[in-house]
Amino acid sequence: MSTVSDVTGTTSSTTALTSGKSNILGKDDFLKLLITQLQNQDPLNPTSDQDFIAQMAQFSSLEQMQNMNSSLLTSQASTLIGKTVSWTGDDSQVHGGTVQGVSMVNGQPKLIVDEPFLATSSDGKTVQLLSDPTGKTIQWKDSAGTTYSGYVAKVEIVNGVPQITVDTTAMDSNGNTKTVEGILDLSKVKNLVVKTQVDMSKVSTIE
Repeated sequence: MSTVSDVTGTTSSTTALTSGKSNILGKDDFLKLLITQLQNQDPLNPTSDQDFIAQMAQFSSLEQMQNMNSSLLTSQASTLIGKTVSWTGDDSQVHGGTVQGVSMVNGQPKLIVDEPFLATSSDGKTVQLLSDPTGKTIQWKDSAGTTYSGYVAKVEIVNGVPQITVDTTAMDSNGNTKTVEGILDLSKVKNLVVKTQVDMSKVSTIE
């Protein structure tokens, strides 16, 4: 097994978290109900033109309201870029990190957060694993400031120090990409973070 520190051909990526389902009737649901109503109407007593126009007007109004709400939420989310936020994760633990951007998931804005998972001492030596990044995409920079990313396949504690096995994408001499698995050399990297998507409704504090 190789030691991963500087890997060419890698790209930054974001791991999407599970998204919650809303119980609110959306425009797509409204349109499906309208189509179902038209398909199952009594042919001897069909929906009148006036009723159909009224329903289409309701659909148009609902669509405009949802678009306005989405734009407002996106604008609010954008104001958080660069700020430090905290939230309670699915593991019931409090997490925190710096907001780097905003992405749209199912029409709703999600905060893209750099969440640190290693606590280090003043001399740069790792002293504590804040959270388990196994199964997540992490991002790090080497001593030259080049950014890499990889999927965490395994985390072990060896002599009191976390040993992180990552899968990264590399390019061979023929230009073909392949997955390279190796142990991340923590002595040669910095700014280790998990790229996390966070629902704005889960944010508890903003700094």
